[in-house]
Amino acid sequence: MISLLAAALVLGSSSSTPESRVDRVVDAAWAASDQIAQVKDDPTATAEKKHQAELQDDREIGKKAAAEVDKSEKPSDDKVSTERVQRIGKVLATLANQLHTIASYGDGRLNTFDYQFKLIKGKDVNAFSLPGGYIYVYDGLVSYIESDDELAGILAHEISHAKFRHIATITHQQANLDKIALPLVLLSILTGGAAAIMPALTTRGLLQTAEGSGWSVQAETAADFGGLQILEKSQWNATGLLTTMERLATDERFNPLIKDLGIFRTHPPSRERAEALIQRMGEANIPIQRSKVTTSFRATALPQPDGTIELKFGKAHLVSFAGVGADARAQTAADRLNEFFDSSPGIFQVSSSADGWVYGRSRPLIKVTPDDAIAAKTTLTSLQGAAVANIKRSLYTLGYKTWEGQ
Repeated sequence: MISLLAAALVLGSSSSTPESRVDRVVDAAWAASDQIAQVKDDPTATAEKKHQAELQDDREIGKKAAAEVDKSEKPSDDKVSTERVQRIGKVLATLANQLHTIASYGDGRLNTFDYQFKLIKGKDVNAFSLPGGYIYVYDGLVSYIESDDELAGILAHEISHAKFRHIATITHQQANLDKIALPLVLLSILTGGAAAIMPALTTRGLLQTAEGSGWSVQAETAADFGGLQILEKSQWNATGLLTTMERLATDERFNPLIKDLGIFRTHPPSRERAEALIQRMGEANIPIQRSKVTTSFRATALPQPDGTIELKFGKAHLVSFAGVGADARAQTAADRLNEFFDSSPGIFQVSSSADGWVYGRSRPLIKVTPDDAIAAKTTLTSLQGAAVANIKRSLYTLGYKTWEGQ
């Protein structure tokens, strides 16, 4: 979900001088590329020796790039969130280093790194990965996500970029010469894309850019799949990867108050990408349980000052319960509704009967009582009708905000 060039645009807007930072990192990249080229050209080097040289190349380049990031980006003051990111990241990194995950794009070998997770200041809803396993998350993203499951989805995605060595893969495809292409990609990461790197390309006499066409979408889809494989073996619900993608895409497209979500500056999640993730989840028998990982797509029972229990879906009112046992009835209704909403039903599958019941797919969801109607100052029939209308309205909203429902 998170573009490889998202980091580029974030770092390119920092207050430090980009030229000096870029020169230092690019010089390091050239040196590292020289070293790995020597190993690759050595006819006596074994495949494992070459593999380890490539991994060390990633580690050295990532270390240099991370040092420059650390000079321009300040650590978060939020100690609790910092511990949260590092705790979840550590568990996922351990799994990533143990699992032979399938790479639909990139290097599918077991590439192991000493992953480091850093929470940095900034309101950007953003995260990015550097070669060698350096993962950065902004405060704004932690504030935006709605559960540990969503945070785990983001971290697993970013880990997969490093694990599949996407930057190395991209550079190899673009120029077929690591010595030339790798510095170009790092230059792009640290300055903000092709427009920013053209002077440096002219200076070095290099006429190629590192962006190409199509590679980033392939890398993002592969990182989604890699993240899914890691999450499947973890304690976190893999649906969090999907819901973060859905809510961010919806907010950037339709919410006028959100002008710029850094996480999607280059490649917003396409319908095809989301469908690919949904298909992968189906193939792995991973249920889509949005209610388990979000508050936006969850029915909840909330006690009110007047003694009633309000049932809501996200922030939308559904119905209020009153009288003896109202809290138990409301919680049972919330559980049934969450199961119903998670099944991605159609609006036409909501119905009602004369005895106060509201059904979803012919299964009971809610029963309104005379006590509920008295508390709402309306008739039982009117309250039941309103509950049906509110559920249908929430289903419409769910479909509007999720790729699966569109």
